[in-house]
Amino acid sequence: LSGFLVLNLMTAVLAGQVREIAVMKAIGARRSQVTAIYLGLALVLGLLATAVAIPVALGIGRAYAAFAGGLLNFEVGAYTPSASVFGIQLALGALLPCAAALVPVSRAAGMTVSRALRDYGIDEAEFGRGALDAFLSRVHGTRRPLLLSLRNTFRRRARLALTLLTLALGGAVLLGALNLRVAIRSTFSTMFGAQQYDLALDFEESHTFAAIEETVGGAPSVGVVEAWSTGRAALVNGDGTQGNAFPVVGLPPDSRLVAFPLAEGRWLEDADTRSLVVTRQFSALEPRVRVGADVMLAMSGEESAWRVVGMINSWSPQPIAYAARDFLSSAAGRPGRAGRAVVALSEGAEARAAFEGLVDAMDAAGLDVGSGGLLQDQRAAAEDHLLMVANFLVTMALLILAVGGLGLATTLNLSVMERTREIGVMRAIGARHRTIHGIVLAEGLFVGFLGYVVALPLSVPMSLVVGNGFGRVMFKMPVQFAISPGALAAWLVIVLALSAAASLDAARRATRTTTAVALNYA
Repeated sequence: LSGFLVLNLMTAVLAGQVREIAVMKAIGARRSQVTAIYLGLALVLGLLATAVAIPVALGIGRAYAAFAGGLLNFEVGAYTPSASVFGIQLALGALLPCAAALVPVSRAAGMTVSRALRDYGIDEAEFGRGALDAFLSRVHGTRRPLLLSLRNTFRRRARLALTLLTLALGGAVLLGALNLRVAIRSTFSTMFGAQQYDLALDFEESHTFAAIEETVGGAPSVGVVEAWSTGRAALVNGDGTQGNAFPVVGLPPDSRLVAFPLAEGRWLEDADTRSLVVTRQFSALEPRVRVGADVMLAMSGEESAWRVVGMINSWSPQPIAYAARDFLSSAAGRPGRAGRAVVALSEGAEARAAFEGLVDAMDAAGLDVGSGGLLQDQRAAAEDHLLMVANFLVTMALLILAVGGLGLATTLNLSVMERTREIGVMRAIGARHRTIHGIVLAEGLFVGFLGYVVALPLSVPMSLVVGNGFGRVMFKMPVQFAISPGALAAWLVIVLALSAAASLDAARRATRTTTAVALNYA
């Protein structure tokens, strides 16, 4: 993106100094000398920009690292990058501008003296004879200034293509990021929709299934309650060592409070004993934990063989396994007892107030609550962590669009500079300031609209790539593809506003020069 800005900037500088280059060559300057002068300018610009960028990048990087670390409950150990990072920045800052400026500088330095002295901006041999110009000449019923804006838009097509590429890239990334936000929420709605309860309570001690369900079920605002047993297990490796412990949840196979979408295999049955249903994330972390496999688990100090009968899609990034409640309570050393109550509230109940009242009621009944929480809070916390990535992509897209706006402003200023004499003729035959302003503004808005149109088809593969990559990293599966209608409207407003702002300076420049000076422009 910086290279694109340098390319436009050097093109503008060279367009205003064609005669100076011709004079230098006329008195003996070689092509290599002229090239060295302007590449040296690009090098100085790059080094100055890098000198400003490095301390700014350090400050922003440290602030963002601290912010992200706080969100993730992660303590950042060091904020200073290695020396190689500064070396890369300096190398890019020096070489990238020179590489970007090489094409326009070589073209300008290779121009003959006679051609440079006759240069007036737009070469009549390059424009006016194409199919587009023939088409516009046959259009009737449209204001002529608008046709002039359309014609001017396509005068420098290579320059237009670069500007459109940047605007369209920014728009595609923006739409992809906004679509990703919708896809994340849609994926979470599907996954959390499988958990058809509102809150969970974990008790300090285990109690019988009947005691939990009767006591909790008798509290106000409770619709459905189930007692779930819990335990922790670890995979036993072939050499006898154990892996990291993971939670095992025991629930009734006919539970009314969960309906997990099956990815493979089957769900639990009443007759199951040592049977497990695992999350897809578990299988991704431990490839041997797959449907149909027998695994050795260490639980409550004993090792036993279990069979994986199913795999579900789950929002949790942590490995979780599910088993039949009755058998798990026995395997965990607490037959017929559980330590967790899962509750679906009655219709119309306010979740937070009901949760607080339920905790107080359980403490009063002798079922001391050790911890618990609302499902909506778990969802909000998980969504916020993942939406942070999507928001970062939105920020990057806006940076790309800012560069595209600067490039468009430079393109329009170049176009006005090249048409200085043409604008002088229009003013001489009666064109008013507002007419010329309107021509330049319409040109900028038309380029912006073209960028909007080009970005739309690009945003579909961008959304798919971003969604699949994000989902496979975060969920171990693609997120649900979704298109945000609001994103399409937001992108149109952003690109038109950006184009209008980029057109203002060029429009002022078009009317700032007097008619006499414009007609004598050389």
